[in-house]
Amino acid sequence: MKKTITILTLFILSFSLSLNHIYAKEADSRKLREEKSFYISTDEVHPGQIRYSDSVVKQKVKEHIEAGKASWDPETQSWILMYADNTCLFPLSKALPVVNSPNGYVLVDGHHHYMTNLSFDGSTFPITVIADLSDMTSQEFQDYAEQKGWIHPYDVFGNKINLPKSFKALKNDPNRNFATLCKRSIKDPNHPEKSTGVDYPIWLKVGTDIPFIEMKISEALWNEGLVYQNHQNLKQYKKFYEKARLAISEANIPGLRVIPTKTHYQDIDLYSFVSKENCA
Repeated sequence: MKKTITILTLFILSFSLSLNHIYAKEADSRKLREEKSFYISTDEVHPGQIRYSDSVVKQKVKEHIEAGKASWDPETQSWILMYADNTCLFPLSKALPVVNSPNGYVLVDGHHHYMTNLSFDGSTFPITVIADLSDMTSQEFQDYAEQKGWIHPYDVFGNKINLPKSFKALKNDPNRNFATLCKRSIKDPNHPEKSTGVDYPIWLKVGTDIPFIEMKISEALWNEGLVYQNHQNLKQYKKFYEKARLAISEANIPGLRVIPTKTHYQDIDLYSFVSKENCA
């Protein structure tokens, strides 16, 4: 009996030590990520693209208010934010990737999050530097960063132009919003059946997908003279939707998973779209 109790005690002790080891590793991992991330003035970060969707930002603003992550203080006539001494909407764990360029930090991803923070007068934002290219010339940086899929210096028609220095200079692109509205997302390639989005998608997004894919879809629509309007009635929207499907299909955007005909997502073989040959 005593031997059984001793073995059981040793087992419990060993299991407890294993758990402590796992928790310690997780804590070290979180600490390491946080050490690589830091808050910076919003004025010190520059956009890596030309356009954004005002509708997407407005939706995110609404979501943050509803979630209680930002609240209006009538006494100070200002927003109360949750992090960085009331200067930011986001914690360090939500740091966005930037590249250190010859002209300062350039945002790689998360422009709508950044713009949402600015909408609440957030003066800081958490960033993570993923590469230091500050010793390059401006042209070398732009060429390399575009090749890596870190920047998208193109207007709505796909013409290459210089990146703006300020987020305030970004242009609203309604087709960028439509590109989000017409997709079906598969966040976990191992479980495509858990997809989310519209019932009759024009395209499928798997994981993080192709860099700036929504921008490229938008450009395909602009070049066909199609511009999404939020106030379109249902009849107009349905007509626009199928015209957009045709334009996006005919654009032949490399790597884009297009659904060329109107098909309910339950009738689409989602598994075939996340197979190795389709995801290459």
